[in-house]
Amino acid sequence: MALDTLFLLFACTGGTYNQGTDLSYTPDSGDSGAEGDADTDADADGDTDADADSDSDSDTDVQWDGECGNWLDPVDITGWSKTYELSNGTDVGSETMTPQGKIGDLYVVTSDLTLGSFSTWSGDLEYACNYDGEGLYIASDPYDFNYSTFGSSFGFYGLNWLDYSPPSRYLPDESQYGSIGSWNYEHTVSVMSEDDQTGAESEFMTVDLQGTYLELGDKDVDVLGTTYTGYRLTNTYSMSSEGAFGGIFGAFTATGYVDSIYVPGIGLVSETHIQDKSDGTSHEITRTLTSYSGLTAVNQ
Repeated sequence: MALDTLFLLFACTGGTYNQGTDLSYTPDSGDSGAEGDADTDADADGDTDADADSDSDSDTDVQWDGECGNWLDPVDITGWSKTYELSNGTDVGSETMTPQGKIGDLYVVTSDLTLGSFSTWSGDLEYACNYDGEGLYIASDPYDFNYSTFGSSFGFYGLNWLDYSPPSRYLPDESQYGSIGSWNYEHTVSVMSEDDQTGAESEFMTVDLQGTYLELGDKDVDVLGTTYTGYRLTNTYSMSSEGAFGGIFGAFTATGYVDSIYVPGIGLVSETHIQDKSDGTSHEITRTLTSYSGLTAVNQ
């Protein structure tokens, strides 16, 4: 599989610090699970009848433990795991994601991924809250670049990672769901390398990336047999690189379209990524959630 396709699995996945946000599209009402009606199940007439609502609303507040407060992607909480089924043409595979918590100013999630017979890697994705405006941002994708392709081991120096400049917003703040409409981005993504002998860091290629995210409203989605109301977001982009080593390796131009659905409390549940390259080849990569633990889906 080409480097740019592997790159795109991470590169184009891709809140205010308000703990305790109500898991709905409206701010926390502060009712703490008790209704705003003044009755206390003892009416003024002295009888002891219990109201039919019994003070257990269907809109009971659900607290989000993470400091980002953005329940469409649980990067800011720990104790969960998610597994996705991946496909790219006839190649199939899986990805398992587990959080590592906050390290410095970033939230780290480990990804272990295999796609087809020849491509596999693992590493950490780093996220930020409110880097330049409210929302969730992808900051860098450190990962083991040693993958195999066409039956041969293929690696660069040692540890490799993608460094976004600046970090790229991939989700709006929770207060903006359904109202932000769209936003544009433009980044230079550096493919960095650390020599496994000397520890020296270097940039061996860059990728110019620009595009537009567009909200498409709510969409019902089946997640492991249960239907939830998901948040649909698309990303239309173009990207290019002159490659590495004077263009000997990795030069490409491409356009693409990513259609993603997120479920509150779980995060990404399905994604279709279509990419067309200037050499006439194309890819359609899908990602579908097949299992999760440690997370609670919240239907709107």
